Amino acid sequence: MCFQTADMTDVRRYPCFINRREDGKVEQGCGGGDKGCPHEKETEFCKYCRTRNCNDEKIISKYCWTNNGKIKIKGDVPCFVERTKANQINKGIGKCPSIACKTCYKHLCNDGNDLPFSYCFNGDGKGVVGCGKSNCYIAKVEY
Repeated sequence: MCFQTADMTDVRRYPCFINRREDGKVEQGCGGGDKGCPHEKETEFCKYCRTRNCNDEKIISKYCWTNNGKIKIKGDVPCFVERTKANQINKGIGKCPSIACKTCYKHLCNDGNDLPFSYCFNGDGKGVVGCGKSNCYIAKVEY
């Protein structure tokens, strides 16, 4: 069965598909006819498969934001967005470089819009907690 509510006859007759449209939105379902990959051709952004729940977003490419724009990567590699010690935003791919960071796996998910304004150490001094503007501040120190 594909990731979609489908009649089992469709699953047997047509393969599952996953397609990332040009606007970044994902379509998942059973392919065939006007459904599936554009022109019924696989690309790095559109795949067919025939096993249960195989049409997962991680099998197609996506884009992540970086500090210099965006970069195309395979879907199972994470994007990250980090709040730096100078309270700036750092965006990239792969593992988070610090504990004041979030990883995500969706298309252009690391835009920083949901990143806390700043991070403060929690009670043990090892972990961090996201803070709003009025809760804690980080001053950028110039040397």
